[in-house]
Amino acid sequence: MEIVAVFLLGLASGMVSAISTGGGLISVPGLILLGSSPVTAIATTRLSALSSGLTSSYRYYKKHKIIWRYTPYLIIVSLAAGLIGPKLLFKIDEQALEPLIGLILLLLVPTLLHDKKLGLVSRQKSRSKKLHGLFVLFVIMIYGTMIGAGGGIFLIYALMYFFGTNVTQATATGTVMWLAGTLVALVTYINQGAVDFSIGIPLLIGAAIGGSIGAKIALKKGTAWVKIVLIGVITAASIKLLLF
Repeated sequence: MEIVAVFLLGLASGMVSAISTGGGLISVPGLILLGSSPVTAIATTRLSALSSGLTSSYRYYKKHKIIWRYTPYLIIVSLAAGLIGPKLLFKIDEQALEPLIGLILLLLVPTLLHDKKLGLVSRQKSRSKKLHGLFVLFVIMIYGTMIGAGGGIFLIYALMYFFGTNVTQATATGTVMWLAGTLVALVTYINQGAVDFSIGIPLLIGAAIGGSIGAKIALKKGTAWVKIVLIGVITAASIKLLLF
């Protein structure tokens, strides 16, 4: 019964991650509810993040939604962050950090609602703004590989704001970036013995299927629909991090 529950958890988190990111807000609390420690839950969900990222990236790749000219720089930033984030997890109280992250997420909603075109159309951005964006993404990926919950949402917003992508391009390109950091972080967590493969494997399989389904839905519905879902996920994520 637990294996089935974990599989369904992976399926749901994989779908959400592929559409608007935020799957960790489902998988991490879900694993904790099933009896895992917070560190084990965070470490083990790197497996599902990897599998859902691979399957959703493949669908986005086929539809030419990944902006490849940015990926070399994004991957370098992500790899560097992936070396730092997991080490910090073992040194901080993630529960003390979550309310602050929830508050910051909540502040993103008015911006998305006020700027009607943000995430719906691609925009040209200056080189200096993109350089600032790389630093912001580095900080985001440190948090993302350390705790994960809500990190993907910040990633998408940063790609839209600093690089001028639409929301679908941000999700597709951000997934590739997320994969690099996740892979490095996963190796660290495995070396630390923090990954529980008995639940990680069914979680991985469910997330792989969910990632493929989620990306297919996002591509079919279009950017306007994805932006609405993103706003909904941000609102739900902020409430979860602030109140639970």
